[in-house]
Amino acid sequence: NAEYGSSGINAEYGLHVCTIVLPSLRVLFHSKHENHLLVACATLKHVIKSFGQLIKDNINAPPVGGHIDITREERYKKCHLCHQQIANISREVTRHSQTQGKLGSAFREIIKLSESYY
Repeated sequence: NAEYGSSGINAEYGLHVCTIVLPSLRVLFHSKHENHLLVACATLKHVIKSFGQLIKDNINAPPVGGHIDITREERYKKCHLCHQQIANISREVTRHSQTQGKLGSAFREIIKLSESYY
């Protein structure tokens, strides 16, 4: 029985995509172009809203020794990787929390959202 993120996407598929997308987002957050940063914020917001609770739940309940559950172990590894990547991006975004305008609002929204899950 597959678990699903809040967007209704199969968790295993969605987490796999997140492990690919998040490193690219981190690079995009270093762009000097406001449009790139706004797209990065919107994408990160979607990832956190869709998979934040799933990631948090799996990080807080790692697989226990003695019981082999390959699917759960793989999900935990993906969640752990996503958690680390989101935490790294969030730290970078926090440095820009005083930015004005639409971009500043997007940064502050990401900070607030990530604090609620992490």
